[in-house]
Amino acid sequence: DGEFQLELAAGYLKVGDVQGKPYRPNLGDSPGALLSYRKAEEILQSVTANDPGNREARRYLRIAWQNIGRLQGRVGDWASALTSERGAVAISEALVSADPDRAAYRSLLADNYLHFGEALYKRERGAPVADNREAIAWFGKALHLHEALGAAEPGNASYRYAAGVDYEYIGIAFTQLGDMTGDPQN
Repeated sequence: DGEFQLELAAGYLKVGDVQGKPYRPNLGDSPGALLSYRKAEEILQSVTANDPGNREARRYLRIAWQNIGRLQGRVGDWASALTSERGAVAISEALVSADPDRAAYRSLLADNYLHFGEALYKRERGAPVADNREAIAWFGKALHLHEALGAAEPGNASYRYAAGVDYEYIGIAFTQLGDMTGDPQN
């Protein structure tokens, strides 16, 4: 039963969040969180294989991959983190392509762009200058989406906040490059 499988996967995602979702209040059990996210991933892979048009399963799979990627980055497994984050971006891009007017999908995509850029530019992984520049481009994509979402829904403060976070990451990446002007020619 695909609906039951989705509920089960959603439960594993929530358990993983409580155990150790990065940058959120949690119990500090990163290994347990990774295990829960992997269980959700396994279930969702099965659901999407059996029903490729199931957008909700793909949305949950995108959440699993992003959370897995963030945990992989937290333990310094940057190659795996980038692979997981790329997978999340690809799912979100496909969801937006299938339903471009759905703000929730565009918001998820912006979030994925931000987190992929963050994984690219992390100083801890020894990111080269080219990765820092690429990260700035991903942050710019996130900013563009958040600003468009905010313009469409001016009363939604979360989009303005998210755009502010995008600007912060752009500034941090330029600072890591030693570029205090933000001039793309530097």
